[in-house]
Amino acid sequence: MQQQVAAFLDSLRHERRASPNTVRAYKHDLGSFVFFCQGRLGRDPAVEDLDIPMVRSFLATLFGHNAASTIARKLSALRSLGDFLVRRDIRQDNPVKLVAMPRRPKTLPRFLSVDEAYAVMKVPDPGTPSGARDAAMLELLYGSGLRVSELVSLNVGDLELSQHTARIRHGKGGKERIVPLGGKSQEALE
Repeated sequence: MQQQVAAFLDSLRHERRASPNTVRAYKHDLGSFVFFCQGRLGRDPAVEDLDIPMVRSFLATLFGHNAASTIARKLSALRSLGDFLVRRDIRQDNPVKLVAMPRRPKTLPRFLSVDEAYAVMKVPDPGTPSGARDAAMLELLYGSGLRVSELVSLNVGDLELSQHTARIRHGKGGKERIVPLGGKSQEALE
């Protein structure tokens, strides 16, 4: 199975253009599974060893030592490997799809208090070019509720200062939307 894992990681890297962090995480997760299988089977695992009982046994060893999100990521890596094996006609089916994802606890995002937000906004020195840029970025984040990924991919051409709006093109799901700019954001941008 190690050859197939290596081919899958190459496919992730070159065909699907996954980020280096994703490739590294999948490599670690799949390596953990292969190591588990070696210990359980006493030999290098074959592609046929990627089955429901083996996957469930592997996941069972993770409970209590790992967060649900970590276990879900490892299962996701195994599912992706199974899909890859099916696409390459190495396997007929992907049994990992039948293994349920662990439930993740629902948590509310942590937010800054008014005093914390005020302290953060006072950090940049607007008298320097980088400080003015940082102040504008913080005002945009705070005033318009942009995600950091949306902010860093924002171009000057996306701003309509006369309309007090910004066109966000890289939002969640790749959807485009128009975001109003508050007075402080507008001021900092100008």
